Amino acid sequence: MTGTGRSVVAAQARAIADAWSPPGAPESWWLTAATFTTIAEDEPLLDVALARAEPARSVRGNLLDVLPDVVASLPAEALVCLVDTYVHVFLPPPDLERFDGLIAEIGRERDLEWVSVDPLVPLGPDARATVQRLDVPAARVRENRDGGVWGVIGRVGVRNGVRSDTVLGRAHPGAAWLEWR
Repeated sequence: MTGTGRSVVAAQARAIADAWSPPGAPESWWLTAATFTTIAEDEPLLDVALARAEPARSVRGNLLDVLPDVVASLPAEALVCLVDTYVHVFLPPPDLERFDGLIAEIGRERDLEWVSVDPLVPLGPDARATVQRLDVPAARVRENRDGGVWGVIGRVGVRNGVRSDTVLGRAHPGAAWLEWR
């Protein structure tokens, strides 16, 4: 993709981030948009152009086995960004603990961000925790139990080996709505 094409994609991503970032989010926190809007009706989608210019690498395997190698393959100056929706809720508790250990291990070597949308666990009426070990207000736990399943939008950051985390909001499991904290 040309420098001009990258500028257009960056400008579109910035516009999307400005429109959809939670209130008060720092300027450096950009949403990663799955698609970009078209510049004009008869022009191709920007995400298609970007994907053709720099195709994503696909990795197949057990998340817990491949994650360290995938992270190691990234440029040293890149911020590691892990994003998932309704993945970790399906990990058995020992695997979820192992993933949490991987986050800590990777975070000792390099900075990372992990944004997750997963329902409270364990699934069912006893749900009260997040897959990221975030504090969820008791009122939200009651809403989840009484009103049906929704996903917690959570963020875990590791900078210089120090973990920070926060609940950003919640989301409908089919993406019908998002509610920022």
